[in-house]
Amino acid sequence: MGFEVKIIKRENQITAKSNGGITKEIYIYPESSKYSNRDFVWSLSIFTLEEEEFIFEDLPNYERYIMPINGQLKLEHKGYYRTKLMPFESDWSLGEWITYGKGKSVNFSLVLAKGLKGCIDSLKIKDGIYVDDMIWNGDKEFKREAKALYCCNEGFSVEFNNYQYSLNAGEMLLIIGDSVKGKEQIKLFSSCDEVMIVKAEVLFN
Repeated sequence: MGFEVKIIKRENQITAKSNGGITKEIYIYPESSKYSNRDFVWSLSIFTLEEEEFIFEDLPNYERYIMPINGQLKLEHKGYYRTKLMPFESDWSLGEWITYGKGKSVNFSLVLAKGLKGCIDSLKIKDGIYVDDMIWNGDKEFKREAKALYCCNEGFSVEFNNYQYSLNAGEMLLIIGDSVKGKEQIKLFSSCDEVMIVKAEVLFN
């Protein structure tokens, strides 16, 4: 199985003022698309909420996953439900829902077109090393899969597919491959006491 591996450095991330705060675009697919044009398939970003209360932007035809990585975030999906997210807890919603947010926080966001599959989760490295199998779903509905590891606080190193990569806080490792059922071992190393990582996955065409 062939893989495309990218390290998304902080200096290559696009920062822009957005509703309620500042958005730092980590990666957008395809890379030629623009978030404001709504011609993208999926995107990964960090949203820093600077106002105490705000309304999420309307995103018809998209789904949104969000996870605070610093601070707490209260959400109200009007007509559906309310929830309070502690750090590294996640929420899913449709982009066209009227959603209110409350609480100054830093949040990891995955936005993907309807019909795709995706998820976000968190991982903690406490003992200096983490070894796991990266599972490739082989979903016949989709041709490609993307796996991302975002470094929240302290730097760490990754060993994958016989190569080693180093990440600092605020940087992301992105692996894109064909959607062929299988698994590849991945090792994460850190000399720090505790490293928090956000994991994201997208199945797309």
